[in-house]
Amino acid sequence: MNFAERALPVLCLLLASASIAQAPPVELEPIEIEATRSRLELADVPAAVTVIDGETLRHGRGAASLAEVLDQVPGLFIQNAGNFAQDARIALRGFGAQAAFGIRGVAILVDGIPQTLPDGQAQVDAIDLNEIERIEILRGPASALYGNAAGGVILITTRGAAEGPRFSARQTVASFGRRDSRASAAAGGDPLGLRLSLGRFEQDGYRDHSRVEQKRANLRLDWLPQPATRIDASLGWFDAPEEQDPGA
Repeated sequence: MNFAERALPVLCLLLASASIAQAPPVELEPIEIEATRSRLELADVPAAVTVIDGETLRHGRGAASLAEVLDQVPGLFIQNAGNFAQDARIALRGFGAQAAFGIRGVAILVDGIPQTLPDGQAQVDAIDLNEIERIEILRGPASALYGNAAGGVILITTRGAAEGPRFSARQTVASFGRRDSRASAAAGGDPLGLRLSLGRFEQDGYRDHSRVEQKRANLRLDWLPQPATRIDASLGWFDAPEEQDPGA
């Protein structure tokens, strides 16, 4: 009894000091998800979702294509990422793994516009990484929401026109003759904004007959005639004068 009476105050003192030493909780900024067709916070989404923001894309590891960015997403497997002639093959949770080329079973949307063709194929090499604001990857069946999306959905949101005149340029040079040039300019604001982006990508490749040259241009117009009304218009141009197929 004497030992228990002496040990109890010591135990209470230790518990009190441990509670005081605990670090305060860290509150993270809420992340809203749109891939579920309704705005939800990431913690409330009953699905496996990965979100990649634009800053990660532009200041990350210098990816040349969307396929190189998506290669880091759990549950997503990419083949032919370096073969620009046949485009990347994306498999999400196994869906699309048996496709001979292209993307099947995975819906891809850019600003709500489907990029998937009626036969189920889609291409991602023509998408300019410099103009992406965020990417949402919804893993799992989503055909009821988007159609032909048994494996999942890749939802891409592009950057809008910024307020005031802005200009940015970037030049990347790497091994195997890799040269990536990008430039963008924005003007205007509320209620009318305009954004123009230009890009050129060249690479000799590390294999024989793997040279690639791509040119792209994007023009976007944002108009807010009323506080509750928004009109967006975009025009894209893509040209690949040379995309060799290694091993062909």
